[in-house]
Amino acid sequence: MKHAVLSCLFLLMPAAVAGEMDFERVVDAMQAAAAQARDATYIFHRQEYADGKQRPAERAAVKYRAPNDVYMKWLGPAHEGRELLFRPDWNGGRLRVTPGRWLPNINLDPRGRLAMRGNRHDILELPFPAIIENFTGSAALIRANPALRARIDDLGEKQRLGETGHCYHLQLPKKQEPRLYAAETELCVSLRTGLPLTIKNWDVEDGALRLVEDYGYEDVQVNVGLTDLDFDPDNPAYGF
Repeated sequence: MKHAVLSCLFLLMPAAVAGEMDFERVVDAMQAAAAQARDATYIFHRQEYADGKQRPAERAAVKYRAPNDVYMKWLGPAHEGRELLFRPDWNGGRLRVTPGRWLPNINLDPRGRLAMRGNRHDILELPFPAIIENFTGSAALIRANPALRARIDDLGEKQRLGETGHCYHLQLPKKQEPRLYAAETELCVSLRTGLPLTIKNWDVEDGALRLVEDYGYEDVQVNVGLTDLDFDPDNPAYGF
């Protein structure tokens, strides 16, 4: 797996600052943890600025099985009761969504207009390996241009979503390089799992610096032994 942006930024920082933060260990832990997670369950917290609007906060129970099997059920307040199922080799590669009780199922192209409405990312960008790889494009840009500089502040250990994470704040030179992922990022890595615990990204949209992505991964449990039934629309626990 490619090195994440934190590893590359670590190499670009002044030695006095870099020596205070063991980013190599952090990146290695995230990459190793993501690679070793055959499956996972967690509560996904999300609030995004998308399509020119601040979207409502969402919570959804997630089941994930590598590489890209996903089941989600929204817990509210937004979209409470909605369910989503995706397996790349099933349903013609389409999402199966039930909007709520008594409403018919719909099948959507995962990257189509309807599926992406109000969303900044598609379902293939939900799993942890994809989350970590979100930073690799920025890392490549920074490697390619020695004039780019980034600042990383170690925020120390913080309580997030009921557990402890080690948190960092990144300021990226997006004015000089617009292709960088975000202008600012706050990343907290779970001390328990080595995976992202919370991620916040700020970017300039509609003429202002905005918090465009606010994500949290609560009660992450990995390698719990999910089976085909967990990704079966005929599972009696589901509403499809």
